[in-house]
Amino acid sequence: MVSLQVPGGLEQLTKEITKDCYVFGSSASTLRKSPGKLVVTEEDEEPHLERTTSVLGLGLTCSTCGKVFEDRDHQAAHFKTDYHRFNVKRQQKGKLALTEDVLEAILREENDELSSISGSGSEGESEGEEEVGCGGAVSQGGRGKDHGSMVAFRYRPSQEGLEDERDCVSFGVPRSVLFHWGWREGDEPDHEAREALSNLASSSGKWAVVMASGGHFAAAVFPSGKAAGPAAAKPFPHKTLHRYVVRAKAGGRQAAKDATGKKANSAGASLRRHNERALAEDIRRLLQETWREELEGCDRIFVSAPGVHNASTFFSGKDPIFDRGDVRVCRVPFACRRPTLKEACRVKRLLSTLHEVRDHGDGEAQAQAEAAATAGEGERAVDENAEGEEVAEDENAEKPKDETELHEATREGDVARVSSLLEGGADPCEKDLRGRPPYLLAKTKEVRDAYRRFRAKVGEDKFDWRASGVPQALTAELEEQQRLKKKEKEAKRKKERQRRKKEQDEKRRARELEEGERAKAAAAAEPGRGGGQGGAQPFNMWGKQLTQRQILAKAAEARIRKMVSARNR
Repeated sequence: MVSLQVPGGLEQLTKEITKDCYVFGSSASTLRKSPGKLVVTEEDEEPHLERTTSVLGLGLTCSTCGKVFEDRDHQAAHFKTDYHRFNVKRQQKGKLALTEDVLEAILREENDELSSISGSGSEGESEGEEEVGCGGAVSQGGRGKDHGSMVAFRYRPSQEGLEDERDCVSFGVPRSVLFHWGWREGDEPDHEAREALSNLASSSGKWAVVMASGGHFAAAVFPSGKAAGPAAAKPFPHKTLHRYVVRAKAGGRQAAKDATGKKANSAGASLRRHNERALAEDIRRLLQETWREELEGCDRIFVSAPGVHNASTFFSGKDPIFDRGDVRVCRVPFACRRPTLKEACRVKRLLSTLHEVRDHGDGEAQAQAEAAATAGEGERAVDENAEGEEVAEDENAEKPKDETELHEATREGDVARVSSLLEGGADPCEKDLRGRPPYLLAKTKEVRDAYRRFRAKVGEDKFDWRASGVPQALTAELEEQQRLKKKEKEAKRKKERQRRKKEQDEKRRARELEEGERAKAAAAAEPGRGGGQGGAQPFNMWGKQLTQRQILAKAAEARIRKMVSARNR
């Protein structure tokens, strides 16, 4: 019997194994990270699948709902939804998070009891409209393709005596490994997935990973994964490039800034534009000329190019480097770190792994039953304040809350209001949804000193000051020491300013005396300047002094007159 080790490498797949594999979870799945494992949550038939390898958990994810996001804006919008908050409450009770489809079904069945969960819903909302509140606007007509999902397969050897489910092996393959960049789901997605798995097993296993982000570029070609020996895991050839294209402090590429219509004409902006063009040309020359034969022999070319400007490097222009319709070109389905050779090897290792998946419960029926039990608890399940008190009593867990008045006053820099709230009993340890105490929002020294004075006033045992982030208490003695130290520093600075001013005055007087002496000596040295109007003028330090240039000009004029008079004789 052919054995299949999961987790393991894709090189284990053969034609014989793929013939006995069938799809049991090919819907748009999402990933969430949990302690020691990652859970794959299917959104159609198998809501809860878990796997033990730590793939796709790095980057822009939601560890509670099991979501992977394309950019930071989508992640921030998800954290503000009622769907995310509802799953946070379930997680605090030790329960599994629900998928959006399951929660929507419960909302439709228990609309009266759970009406407060969907803050954007209304009684007059029709079924044809979009439902908002569970992870954003979700059209009931269907969902788009998720490149970051997994396709779950089940391998059942076709031999007699192996009909028990325990003899089956379940594994997951990233969807982007099976399908190319421009793939669109057809009428028979399961058949397409099996065919793609069969083609993957029959391929040579030579892959390439190309990454570009923030002026960094990395590319590596990996030999066949079915080759034996340590050389099979080493990439060859490989190349990394870097150019200065990111705006210092402001962040973002110069091309993105220019696209807003505010084109800068500084030297730094010109340098960044030049570097962007040079980097794109270097990448094009490397991939289209130097590595042309190597890339033509690859079965898969995985491209990580987040953002429009990075993607345009590979897919735009009259002669693009890659074609989205090429069946070999696939996208990297998860967020990556800075493009380096080490990161390219990590991406290849994650993509070339068979990930373990196994059933977790009875699927959607169990999740719906569990959600219904949660809804049956009455108002306690949807009342945020009551549930927060219950969780604190049962599990002694700290529930993140919305921004308090103390957070708002601290962020606005209102010292009087901050002091009033603290005196009125506001808790400086209470955190917002992002886990930040109010003190971390202080932007001015005056607001920070208000917290430190309050700490000195109430004492060290009143609050957990380490959790609040408030530093050393600002007592009257410490303030007096700071005042004296500041006064001493100011006196030193004043004394230093006076000393520098005195030195500058002395240098200026010495320079004026020196220039006066030079003028007097030059006037005395001129011939034919005796008495009268043409004679030398006595030095008058209170009168207007001639500059060195004027003195030299007068001397030249005197020499010219002397030469002219000598010729006329």
